[in-house]
Formats: sequence, C-alpha cells, structure tokens
Amino acid sequence: MKSLIILKGIAKTEKRRWVEKEGLQDFFIDIDCLRKLYSSPELITPFKGILTKSFGDTVLSEFAKVLITRMSKGCLIVVDPENESLRMLENLAIIFGYTVFYVLQSVPHDFLQKPKKYLPPYYPLKRKEDLEKEVMGFLNLQLSDKICITRYSQVEEYWEAKCKVENYIRLGKESKPVLHVSDIHSNYSLYQKLPLKNNRYEFKVFYGDYIDGPEKGGSRRMIDEVLWGSHQRTIWLEGNHEIRLRKHLGIIMLNTGRGREIREILSALLPEDYLDTTANEFKDIDPILAKDYLLKMNEVLKLFAIIENSGFRYICTHSGLKYPEQISPKYIGNVIYGGRDINRHDRDFSIHTKKSIYWSIHAHCKYHGDWDVHKYPNVVNLDPQSNEEIIFAEQHTNNWNVCQIGK
Repeated sequence: MKSLIILKGIAKTEKRRWVEKEGLQDFFIDIDCLRKLYSSPELITPFKGILTKSFGDTVLSEFAKVLITRMSKGCLIVVDPENESLRMLENLAIIFGYTVFYVLQSVPHDFLQKPKKYLPPYYPLKRKEDLEKEVMGFLNLQLSDKICITRYSQVEEYWEAKCKVENYIRLGKESKPVLHVSDIHSNYSLYQKLPLKNNRYEFKVFYGDYIDGPEKGGSRRMIDEVLWGSHQRTIWLEGNHEIRLRKHLGIIMLNTGRGREIREILSALLPEDYLDTTANEFKDIDPILAKDYLLKMNEVLKLFAIIENSGFRYICTHSGLKYPEQISPKYIGNVIYGGRDINRHDRDFSIHTKKSIYWSIHAHCKYHGDWDVHKYPNVVNLDPQSNEEIIFAEQHTNNWNVCQIGK
C-alpha cells in the first residue's frame, strides 16, 4: 500500500491546485521549494540569472535525500519532479516497494505565450525554443503501461480491491486455528522447528524481521525461503529490518549512471551491525539478481493482514497500531517503522478499541520489564525476549495458545 503519486505536466500552478483540491498538501514534496531554499536572492524575483549545473546537482541530491527519508518510513508521497528525476523516482519505487500512480495534466493553451502565468517566480525562465522542446517532450510521454489517475480516491479504490484479495483472511466457525509467528531474526534452524509441515492450520502469518540475527547464513536462507519457497495460505509481513536489505540491494542495483548519488545516500543509512552480518550474505549477487530480489519482495511482502473471525477483526502488523484507521494508503507506513514507545501505542490502541471488534497483533517491540503477551486488552505482542528465540501462537477464535522455542 506504499504509494507514490507523480504529477506530470508543464504548468506547475495546475499541479499545486490538484494537490490542494485532493487535500494532499501534507504528503506533497516540491522540488521547487528546495530550488528556492538553495538559491541566492538574485535568482528569485526578479529573475536575473541562470541556475548553474552544480547548483542543479545540489538541489537534485537534496531532493533525493528527502525522498529516501520519506520512503524509508513508508509515507504516502505526492511529488512534482523534474524531467531528469523520473528514472530516479521509478528506481526508488522498486527499492522501497512503492506502487507508482501518475497524474497526467494537459498543456494550457497559452503556456508558450504566457509561461510566467504557470511557473513559480523563482523557476528558471527559459527561451521559447527550450519551452517548445519541453512541451513536445511532454506530449510524446509514453505512460500507456502505467497506472494513471485523475483523483486520489482512485488510489484508495485500487488498494481496497487489491487488499480484499491479498490481505484479508475470513474464517468460519469450523475453521482450523491460525498460526502467528514472531520476528525470526536469521534463526533458520529454529524456523525449521516450527509446526509447519502438517495441515493443522487454516492460515499462517509471519510478522517480519526475518534477517539480522545470531545464526550465520540464516538471513539469506530465511529471505530465500520467504521469497521463493512454496507457501500456500501464508502471509509474510514486512519488518523494519527488511528495509535495511532493500537499501543494500538498491546499492547493488544502481551500479551505473546517476545512481551514484543514490547509492551514497543509501550507504550512509545502513547501520554497522547490518554491514557486519546480513550484508556479507548478499555480497556475491549482481545488479540483475539484486533487482530480482527487490521485485520479489514487492510481490510477496505485505504491510498488514486482517483476520475476520467470530465477529472480530484482528489487525496483524509488524510494529503495531495506535488507531485502526492507520490501515489506509495515507498512513500505512506507520505500522512497520520507527523506534516508537510500543508500550504507549498498545495502551492507546487498547483504550481506543475498548469493547470494539478490533484487535492489534504485532511483534517488533517487547515491553520493558516482564514479558507479557497479553498486557493490554485487544492487543497481542508476540515479540520474543531475545534474538535467539521465536514466539508462535495458535489462535482459535479468540483463544490463544502461546509457545516459545529457543536455542
């Protein structure tokens, strides 16, 4: 449900009107704001100069940093890019698992005669022949194989239809139990001890963080199992540690051209503990295989699952919820990222959903102090006490049998 909306058109004022009309100002990233911040006063109205190439590179680099920061958190992003950054946007969408939507706007009839009417005052004013080239380039833009929209509600409709098929588990009174499995953190040998091979479960939900742990070689084996194993009636949620893998694979994928700046930004965001463990297990792959991994992650990994059973809705996420409304294309990123106070989030969710049909099931963060899976009403926290353990729970209606395996 991670969504990137790209506004394509010549008239920047029309793009901003669309953003305001759709109520997406909080999600809008405007490269022109960065241009203004990094320019010197004489480049703002009245225009007296031409932006230099080095200045343009600085703006594009900062623009990429903002995008990567937002994408690392899974935020909805609406962006008005420069023409040359379109490939960068599409590459970042692959790396971070975003679905791209395009808003295509027509060229105003008087754009070439009155370009100032449609461009910000600090935008570099170009010669008429350059504007004509931009218009022709835009008119020849090929988006027939892309998802094109005219309003934001179409994004919500797209995800609603897709999630009904891929993310919802509907159980009846005679259904078998559901298996919930906590963070695995490279413990492939413990994963193999889980009761997975019989037919005792209606469905299985795994809660992310499959990598970065004590078992040597276990991270690569776990990811290969998740992505290419044969798993029927199984949902694999994405954890924040998989975002580290996404960045690492992105660095490998972008080994040519203008990908250098993106690789440097991604490299700076990887912690040392990742580089000392999981990264070594993927050092032998080439750019083509790295892209294959990323595309498969985008296909397999989910941000949430909802189990409907006996009149209740169990919302399964990696790191928990504060409100059920977070399961939306606008706010879905919050269910996977962040060093949040999970104790407070679970308490707030419990208060907000008291005597309601909603439950929050998650892993990611253990409580401080004594381990307690059922500390708050309507919340189940499956995170193990250490990275050398796995918690799994068998759920039948609203009854939970919680088990623990460790070395």
